[in-house]
Amino acid sequence: LSAAHWVVGGLCAMAGAGSWFRATLDVTPALPGDVARGGAGDAARPVESVAAVVVSVRVMPWVLRLRSSFGTSHSSTSVRTNAIIQVDVNGVHGLGEAGLPPKKHRVYEADFEDCEAFLLSFAARVASADLSGTRVKLASHSTSAASCSSDSDSAASEGASECKDPPANPFDETPPEYFAVLREAQDSISVVSRLLLSCLDTCERGRAGEASSRAARSGFETALLDCWCHHRGLPLYAAIGLPGGCAEGDQPRVSFYTAALNEDIEKIVQSALFGWTYTPHLKVKLDGDVARGIDILRALVSARGLSTPGRECETADGLWSIDANSAWTPRISMEYARVLRDFPFGADASARLFMIEQPFPADLLDRPSLADSSRIVDFDDVYSVAAWVAVKEAFEAVGVLVYADESVRHSADVDELARAGIVHGVNVKMEKAGGFRGALQTLDAAKRCHLKCWLGCMVGSSLNSNATAHLVALAEHADLDGALLVDPECEPVSGGFTWGKGTGAILLPAGIEGLGLVPKPALTLAHSAIVSEVP
Repeated sequence: LSAAHWVVGGLCAMAGAGSWFRATLDVTPALPGDVARGGAGDAARPVESVAAVVVSVRVMPWVLRLRSSFGTSHSSTSVRTNAIIQVDVNGVHGLGEAGLPPKKHRVYEADFEDCEAFLLSFAARVASADLSGTRVKLASHSTSAASCSSDSDSAASEGASECKDPPANPFDETPPEYFAVLREAQDSISVVSRLLLSCLDTCERGRAGEASSRAARSGFETALLDCWCHHRGLPLYAAIGLPGGCAEGDQPRVSFYTAALNEDIEKIVQSALFGWTYTPHLKVKLDGDVARGIDILRALVSARGLSTPGRECETADGLWSIDANSAWTPRISMEYARVLRDFPFGADASARLFMIEQPFPADLLDRPSLADSSRIVDFDDVYSVAAWVAVKEAFEAVGVLVYADESVRHSADVDELARAGIVHGVNVKMEKAGGFRGALQTLDAAKRCHLKCWLGCMVGSSLNSNATAHLVALAEHADLDGALLVDPECEPVSGGFTWGKGTGAILLPAGIEGLGLVPKPALTLAHSAIVSEVP
């Protein structure tokens, strides 16, 4: 590959429109063409290799108004600003979204500025990569729309960075059963796609493993894979090597809806009533105030029998889960275990408490200096690992599982949690894992450690939750309700999965390409405005 033309910059003509870069790469494919090998019964189209591949990558802020205030034990928001990433390869586009909650140390460490910084780091890595002896050069890190460009003769352009390392195989650490087609295909689009994935991993921000980079990398990777799938005519789940929704013969995976914390219990109830029109399964955010937590649960159980205008949920009862967001102590957890043991969640046995999520501190296992004291059962010490083992056993005794969320970022965390013996399962999210490949590694680690798997998503548009839905076959349960929390007028896309009536099942449509989403006019206009400014 060689660079015929390279531009990197940010758009100044539109306030808050984000940043972009464009590269035109001359490609000599290993084969004259390649035919995609479909998966899970999905047809695939032949892909012809071409001499030049034009790549454009953009990141832009996307403001989401929420249906109601979304509160947890550490924050409350009514508006979110996520990052939408668009990748165009030879005129075919792909989309991704990075969910960006309010920052919290060790847990949520990225905002939109971090996503823009990742874009520049990614662009610099592509520009300086050693590609079979031919260098692609970046002439400038300018952030104006009038940034400079260079051709392949400008190898010594001022500002170009040097990197002697060739791009690594982007699938070296991904379980071998996934992405079989993309690993091997030799058409020019696939070659360039692998290059771009590698550069996500090996750019300065990606290689450093910074927590602030993982959310951005997730959005960029989703857009790249979505784009490649559109070229191939494949749904993303088939490109991964998964069935659409669940393994053959299995029951469809179901999703919970999240009722967030609010000072007004009636607003929590109204949120739950809305969620119950899509799924009978409810996740409730509760902090360390046990008495108020029980009041919230009583109000929700009382309201469960009420009809909701619109799309009623046919199932009278469903599973419940409680998300503590690291707000409980071992003593508070034991008190919840006591009062919830015989709590009436519904009229029949199907209505029961299924799971407690993240009662312990996110950094519980990050404190080696406390290793000795952590073996002491002290219910007032949030860093007593032995006390959290006792909490797990107390909930297990009444048929309730304990899952980790904020403590799970990548596969190494899963190993640590399994060794500590404090959970039954883990909640895997794309932004924490750094994208599809990181999520697959984390899910694979959970399987090896005999832990159950839950798939979650951030508050975001359908673009965000639909990406995770393509992994749903690998989890027992999920909460892919992020788009239900958002004002539908803020949606940038249409299409995607549907909710099984009365069941909460996640149903991916057949015959889709990539994520199966179509940009709405607002996103198309934003995209066109940026394109018009790119030289």
